[in-house]
Amino acid sequence: PAQGQLFEVELVFDPRRAADTLEIEITDAPGLVLEGEKTAKFGPVEAGQSYTAKVLVKGDDAGLYYIGVLAKMATQVQTESRAFAVPVVIGDPAAGQKPAAAAVLDAQGQAVQPMKAEEPR
Repeated sequence: PAQGQLFEVELVFDPRRAADTLEIEITDAPGLVLEGEKTAKFGPVEAGQSYTAKVLVKGDDAGLYYIGVLAKMATQVQTESRAFAVPVVIGDPAAGQKPAAAAVLDAQGQAVQPMKAEEPR
């Protein structure tokens, strides 16, 4: 999406086990603005079923950002939590330059020259 454009992110959860409840908390990062509900709760949760939460997001500047997601499944016996970072690209950020490889030096401090490997015939 373009800078300043509101867009929807759909998060789908597919639990492998049944639970009493599935609670979702969604958090933004600096540079992102979340609008609307930032939590969702489902219950009872069945294994193999999909549960969907949607959030509206807007980014002010071009770049790579992450939406934080915390999913908590609770039963009468225990509560398990998982955290996720969902990448979001806003606008057309400049591609990062690959850093130049550092020179490899031998024991005397001389640069080692790379050469192709050859197998004996």
